[in-house]
Amino acid sequence: MDTKIENDTEKANDFRRFFRAHGKITQVFFNGAKAEASFKRHVHGKIDVDSFLFARLPSTSPANASVPLNRKLKAWRAILRG
Repeated sequence: MDTKIENDTEKANDFRRFFRAHGKITQVFFNGAKAEASFKRHVHGKIDVDSFLFARLPSTSPANASVPLNRKLKAWRAILRG
């Protein structure tokens, strides 16, 4: 079964409230291009983006199997060095 989220059915969490409640967050990482695009479409204009570092990481989805696991791990491990 191929399940796909339709853009017009997406509903964002309340990130403005979340970031206010968790003021020490300075970095936001996206699990692939779809997550980044959804965030930009629904949230980006509603928060002060200058106070965050945003970075897209390679998707962990099986649909992104063309990216070797070692490359994905290297990119995701960079978060820990932050």
